[in-house]
Formats: sequence, structure tokens, C-alpha cells
Amino acid sequence: LCLEVVLSAQAAGAAVVNYVTVAQLLRSGKRISSLVCCNSETGETFTVQGHDQTVVINTSGPWVDQVCQRGTQGNAAAPVGKTRKIGGTRGSHIIVDKFPGAPDEALYVEALTDGRPFFILSWLGMYLIGTTDIRFEGDLDKVHASNEEIDYLLNETNRVIPTAQLTRESVQFTYAGVRPLPYTEGKKTSSITRSHVLYDHTAEGIENMVSLIGGKLTTHRQVGEEMVAKTLKKQQQSRSQSATRQAPLPGAIAASDAKALLKSANRDTVAHLRSLYGTRTSQVLTIINEFPELGEPILAGQPDVKAQIVYSVRSELARTYVDICRRRTALSMRGNYGFDALPVLAEVLKRYCGWSEERCDHNLLDYYTYMRDNCIPDYQLDQYQPPVAASVA
Repeated sequence: LCLEVVLSAQAAGAAVVNYVTVAQLLRSGKRISSLVCCNSETGETFTVQGHDQTVVINTSGPWVDQVCQRGTQGNAAAPVGKTRKIGGTRGSHIIVDKFPGAPDEALYVEALTDGRPFFILSWLGMYLIGTTDIRFEGDLDKVHASNEEIDYLLNETNRVIPTAQLTRESVQFTYAGVRPLPYTEGKKTSSITRSHVLYDHTAEGIENMVSLIGGKLTTHRQVGEEMVAKTLKKQQQSRSQSATRQAPLPGAIAASDAKALLKSANRDTVAHLRSLYGTRTSQVLTIINEFPELGEPILAGQPDVKAQIVYSVRSELARTYVDICRRRTALSMRGNYGFDALPVLAEVLKRYCGWSEERCDHNLLDYYTYMRDNCIPDYQLDQYQPPVAASVA
């Protein structure tokens, strides 16, 4: 969904950049006058110059406070505001294969341990089980499900469905995220509001910056409309009726019939692609028609095909192995945390996307580091060792 929103914004004329961080918010009087940005792939910096109508919108989720801390005036640090805005909580999930007694579609119940609602969802031929709600004060780039959280989800599932008999060995994948909730001291996590706040930094001396605190992905359209309305008000511009409630995302826009392009892909492949890309399926099939060998599966017995690798780079802004396996496809959830797919990934990227051996080697180690820090449970870490680059082996 996040990717579809980005692609939709790009199609509407937004300038979309990937792997670019805001290094400094340059302050001038009561305004942010410009942003110093850094390309994290090349290390190059550049400045985005504002004007008298510029409004800086900080929608960095759990990183909101970190962005605010990057305010600079002259040569001195000048953070935007002094109070903490975000008090994140970690939500962890596990993925398991189908098990005896598993629901056909979904089950939503309350945990006996703490009364927290949790769900069991049929998803991509597997089952997604979550979630937890624990205060998080750690490194936002290293967020993973703890052994205790995994055991909690397994035990609660076994309680609700005794025939499941799930164990740690049943877990195929784990992931966790940090909810960007408002900072509150002393409250139980379940008592912290899930409502969103559009925080206007005028009260902190900056008149053209707004930060989004809290909110849910499911209400992103409403939040977006509210943020646009607030921005236009700051710019003293009139607001027209928003069309986003009726606007379909890219994968939902009517496109040419995929059957007309079905020359090199079988029906199961088309069904899988439709479940991921909707009407953008035709774009993936076009790649397969041009290069029939890319219709082959990446992993034997799994639905993902090689053309998806090329498509993610050409059309979905993917720049890394992590992007492709974790954020554009479900490869990281299949075949040994995605490691089994990496040799094929390198082969396709070098041949069809122009990646160098050096770039693939660099990505290999980065992928291992990301999976170690975010997805592989602590009790399995000794099973995974840092990979040896192809250029060294």
C-alpha cells in the first residue's frame, strides 16, 4: 500500500526520491528556508531551496523527533522544539505455514495473557499472526520480534486453536515495526491514543512546518486530506474539493486485458501476479513476453518469477536486495529468509539491470545485516553466518 501511494504521487507529478535523507533543516527567522539532503548511496549532498510559500511536512513516522533535531541556524544546532513528540511501541508478527485448524480467512480474538486483540490471517498461502504492543526506546533501524513476543503469539494461537500445536520451529518469518504514537509518560501502551495529531510547530517558533504524530495506515487518505488542508491554510490558498476518496491507486486503474499479453506465463503465474500488482500485472507480463526466460520461478515450487526482480528495479524504485526481497515481493518470507533466492537475484540484476559484481556483493552483506537485525529470531541467529561475496569466493 505504501508503494502504491508513492507511485500514485509520482504519477500525479510529485518528485519522488529514494535513499535520500534530510541532514539539516536550515532555519531563517521563524521559517525553515531550505533542506540539506544527502544521497545515502553516493554520499553526495544537495540543497532544496524553499520560497515564501514553502511548507515543510514531517511525516517520518517514528523518526519525527530525529528530523526535528536536525534544525540548524548559521553554524549552530537549532532543533525545532525541545519537547519529545513520539513515544513508539513495537508491534511484532510471525508467519507460519498452514496448520491444522487454521481459519479459512481470518480469526480475531483477545489474548488470554493480557487481553490484547490479536489476529490470525490467511496470507499468500501462509498465516500471519500478530501483534504485540511494547514500548520501544531502541535503534529504529534495528526492530525485531523478541523471543518472548514470538512465544506469546505461538502460545495464544495454540490456546485458541489447540490442534495447531505451533512451536518455534513452525515460524517461517518474523517482522516488527514501531508505531509512531504520541509520547506519554506512565500510561499503559494499550491506553495511548491511536488518533493522529497534525502538530503545528508555530508554537515552537517555526511557522512553516507541520509534523504528523500517530495515526494509522488504514486512515492514510483522511490524514492526507487533513494535511493538505492545513498546508493550504498556511499558504493562504483556497481549498478545492479533494478527489482522493474516489481516486484509485495505480494497481486498481483499468488496464489492457492481461490475456492479450499472456504468451510466456502460465495461469498460476498470472494469478500470483494479479494478487500482487492488480492491473499493473500487464507491465510484468510485458517483460516476460520480451524475455521469456524471466517467466521462470525464482525458487522452485514458489510463485515469484524472475520478471518481478526486473520490474521492481525498473518501475518500483527498488535499489537494494532488501528493497526487492522485503519491500517489493515476498521473497524474504520464502526459502530460508530469502537467502536461497539471492544467487538468482544477482544473476538477473547483473544481466538485465546492469548491476556490477561489486554492487551485488555489497548488497549481499547488507541483506544479511538487515535480516539479522530485523527478521531472524534471536534463537535462530547461530544458524546464519555472514555470507562470502562472490568476488571473494
